[in-house]
Amino acid sequence: ASQGWSEGANMEREPKVAFATIEDPNKGGYEDDDDGQEITIDQALSSINGWGRFQHWNTLLMGLVWFVSGLFSFGPVEWGSKMMAATNWGGCEEEQFANTMYYASQLLGNAIFGPFSDSFGRRKALLATVSLLAAGGLLCFFSRHFNVYVLSRVMTGAGAAGGTLVTSVLISEVVSADARALVVCFYLQIGFSIGVICAIPTNLLTDDWRTEVAVPTFLTLTILPILLFDVRESPRFLLAKGMTGESFAELTHIGEKNGRNLPSNSYIAPMRSGERGKAYGYLDLFRSSPVRDYTINLCLQWFCIGVVYYGLTLASSQFAGTVHTNLFLSAFAEIPAYFVSFRTMDVYGRKPVLIVSWVLAAVSCFAYVMSPDSPRCVEGSQCSPISLKTSMAVMGKLGISASFGVAYVYSCELFPTVVRNLGTGLTTQFANFGGVLAPLLLLWGMKFTSRSSAAKAALPQALIRAEEKAKKSACNEVEPGPVILLFGVFCCIGLIASCLLPETLGQPLAESLHDRGRNGASLSDDEETIHPRSEGVEMVEEENLYHRHRIHAKPEL
Repeated sequence: ASQGWSEGANMEREPKVAFATIEDPNKGGYEDDDDGQEITIDQALSSINGWGRFQHWNTLLMGLVWFVSGLFSFGPVEWGSKMMAATNWGGCEEEQFANTMYYASQLLGNAIFGPFSDSFGRRKALLATVSLLAAGGLLCFFSRHFNVYVLSRVMTGAGAAGGTLVTSVLISEVVSADARALVVCFYLQIGFSIGVICAIPTNLLTDDWRTEVAVPTFLTLTILPILLFDVRESPRFLLAKGMTGESFAELTHIGEKNGRNLPSNSYIAPMRSGERGKAYGYLDLFRSSPVRDYTINLCLQWFCIGVVYYGLTLASSQFAGTVHTNLFLSAFAEIPAYFVSFRTMDVYGRKPVLIVSWVLAAVSCFAYVMSPDSPRCVEGSQCSPISLKTSMAVMGKLGISASFGVAYVYSCELFPTVVRNLGTGLTTQFANFGGVLAPLLLLWGMKFTSRSSAAKAALPQALIRAEEKAKKSACNEVEPGPVILLFGVFCCIGLIASCLLPETLGQPLAESLHDRGRNGASLSDDEETIHPRSEGVEMVEEENLYHRHRIHAKPEL
């Protein structure tokens, strides 16, 4: 295919640009055509069914990565007390230290695999993260010392964070705009929630914590070869790297899987010559005002989401009722949250749904603090498995889970392709900052509650005994206390920040920093004013040179 353009009624037509579009089986290369049609990747996905068989299968594969990440993330809520009792490694302080290191390592995972994915490809980054996740699981299973166990949690944390980041970006780049919220906000998040729920029957069926570790490790090792042979590279990444022919070939493959063909004699519109193949860094997220504003806002929101989401989940073992019931309700609340949020955000928009989600989470946290205390269920006692406080905590988890899903969609839609993994990786890192803070807040709340109880007795010995109990007890033996009030404050901060974001419903994904933003302005402040004719000639010369070397060779898949 080729493209020509003219300037003015009396101007002669300019030389054509040759693009590799239609494979010629006789020549082993590609044919050219004089009447080519330039299309974007969004238009190509619409023509080949952006939510077809190819996308369904890849969503399942990406969901499996989220599933094992959920098992690794919150499995210790179930096996933590067993592990400490069986190994004599310590009590709640050691358990929460391991949790803190896990969420701290997720910062490392996002920092490494975000740029890695933007530089070397989504597929390679995905395989690397899942391999690291499996290696961490094996090390955890064979660990005989607490320090080795902590190292294994660091490895699984980095792998889980990198895996969820890369999968969300990869799948969002190969589905149509109308299906993006369905996939990222619902299907992937549901996979994570089911993983958390599946940690409960594993805990009930065995008393050995190593067996509970072996389950997600075995599943990770099982899906790794499937990902190796079935996952394809993102056509948007290939286009961002200047590999237009390979990008077109990937779109052709997607069309074949979906039983659709691209428009005849069409070609993918190349990126600007100044941005094709350019290496971007985190500083590029702060060079222009629109992208900089998006980055700062989403960083703040993800931090608040991390504190509340991970805090409420880890605290579920401390609520009134049984540990298994609380964790099940906490995880199950995410399913209706994701379903309702993705259904409503495609009708009312991302911004209103995000605001309502924050409001629900904040009100629930404050209501938890004002609700009357209820006794926890211990062995041999009679109690209700669900209390008013637990119900408020579950409602808070529902609200923050909905915010989690909408924020993921926002992160994928606001950043252009050339910095999408960087932007999504950086902003979601702040959720891990919140995850690091959440166990420390819960540990502080545990000590605060013990101190308050001892202070009422006004006896120094009682205070000392309370401190010792807080240090040696399991984390599920003390009510979280005033920490839930702090979670409500973080929800209010996130609510204010959400009011400042633009609406992205129905908007095409930006490919470069020079694309138009949500307000119609360029995403780059330093965009040069180029005369249309001079820009066209530059594009003609570069594309002719590029395709002169590629026209007789099939693209590498």
